[in-house]
Amino acid sequence: MTKSINTKITFSAPQEFKETLTTLKEEYNLKSVSALLQEAIKSYKQQKEIERWEKGAELMSIEYETNEELKEWSEFTEDIHEY
Repeated sequence: MTKSINTKITFSAPQEFKETLTTLKEEYNLKSVSALLQEAIKSYKQQKEIERWEKGAELMSIEYETNEELKEWSEFTEDIHEY
């Protein structure tokens, strides 16, 4: 496994964000705000990936409902012979 290199990132946010981050860090007993943010970003990324797959499945479902050729293939009922 490759060791990742941490990079310091600075961004601007309202003061209440900093207070919220500090509170969450303490509430979840994390070692740093950086650890909290890393976990939050990882979780956000995973959620977006799930949403992307769900959208793809929804689009494919619609395609199967509206595309007659796909509908015929999905309703294939002829005998299948094993060799």
